[in-house]
Amino acid sequence: MINYNRLVYEIKRDLSNFSEKISKGLKRPQKKVDEEHAVIVIDNSDITKPCSPKMEAISDVHDGSTGEIRKGYLTVEAAVLSKGKKMPMPVYEKVFSSAEDGFISMTHENLCCLKSLSAHFGKNCIRTLDRGFDANEYYRYFF
Repeated sequence: MINYNRLVYEIKRDLSNFSEKISKGLKRPQKKVDEEHAVIVIDNSDITKPCSPKMEAISDVHDGSTGEIRKGYLTVEAAVLSKGKKMPMPVYEKVFSSAEDGFISMTHENLCCLKSLSAHFGKNCIRTLDRGFDANEYYRYFF
């Protein structure tokens, strides 16, 4: 007989380990970035799943495409645009939900992104942010 609680626990543990490996992989892109001319683009977004209302930790989100409230997830993403490169290089991505255990706030998730970028990239990189990043809490990551 399958122990579903154990299976879910093992999947979550494996995904957590995978996420840590991805975060550690940030050091590799940094070596390919010309920080004198690099621009880091940081943005929040949403993923709506209107046909999947029973997905784990799904919550209400503002659908940026339609302006409606729908079921889905929030995201924070960062990509580096570097001189001589044709495509932006993703360096941080997290999908999260306000319905998750341990969720603190969107501001907290944004600060985790900024802390990660500060740990892996110097102050010479220009950081561009969406209008949602206008709180004073974010400014310490730019000086």
